Amino acid sequence: MFHKDVLRLLFPLELGGVFDADLELEGKHLDDAEGRAGDLLNETFPDEALELMPDWERVYELSPGETLQERRDRLVAKIKELGGLSREYFIAIAAALGYTIEIIEYGPFRAGVGRAGDPVGDGNQWIWKVKGVSQNTYYFRAGQSTCGERLGGALAGLEAVLDELKPAHTAINYEL
Repeated sequence: MFHKDVLRLLFPLELGGVFDADLELEGKHLDDAEGRAGDLLNETFPDEALELMPDWERVYELSPGETLQERRDRLVAKIKELGGLSREYFIAIAAALGYTIEIIEYGPFRAGVGRAGDPVGDGNQWIWKVKGVSQNTYYFRAGQSTCGERLGGALAGLEAVLDELKPAHTAINYEL
């Protein structure tokens, strides 16, 4: 039932003429408002957001990604994030985004541990390397992608996610 019909039922007697045009116009505005309320309800779920995606990214301090699917996946991953500093934590983050990675950590030169030829005192204990073995591919999908996106491609957001979650005093070298 449309709102114009509901509005008509609120009046005790049948009116015509200009009254019908007024009911038509007011009913259309109420129908539009109800439709937009449904759209707004969908925007409250990050995996269905479209219009409010820039706001979600601003609140969670995410840089905009290339595709809508990638942006949604990164947002959901950030919301579910509990935090951690271990290798396993970052490997699990990458796995949630569709990557299989290996993390190599460097350490400072130590007497009794280091060998001839190892770097000495170059600060590499603050650098770690992420080597990607496989990656997720996104394809354009009706209802999940937007106009102007590529029809297919590799997920480019892994670097952005890891850079946002890594300890601030460290740097990551990527070998993907």
